[in-house]
Amino acid sequence: MSIQCTYYQEGNIIDYTNTGSSALSAGDPVPMTDAFGVAVYGIDAGDTGPVVVSGVFIVTVDSTVSYAAGDKLYWDATNKLFTTSTTSTTYAGYAAKEKAVGTSVGYLKLNY
Repeated sequence: MSIQCTYYQEGNIIDYTNTGSSALSAGDPVPMTDAFGVAVYGIDAGDTGPVVVSGVFIVTVDSTVSYAAGDKLYWDATNKLFTTSTTSTTYAGYAAKEKAVGTSVGYLKLNY
């Protein structure tokens, strides 16, 4: 019988090839097709680097909305913040803590 699976890595950090036209900086959001991550280091356009896809991050959020722990959060690339709005955004994960209106910092549990 041949081996069906070979362990490669834990999977909390994955290799990501930056297919965009500009470099990513450490801490930049990295939306992917069906996942969302955060760049560990700078990744130049066309290069491959590490992206965290698991964990809770302190992030900039839409201060005009409140939400409960467990509510879905989305990346708004235009306004460079996380929001509960599904319009022109990318699903990133869910709120690890509740947030009140007027607060611009939230806790995001990545969707991986």
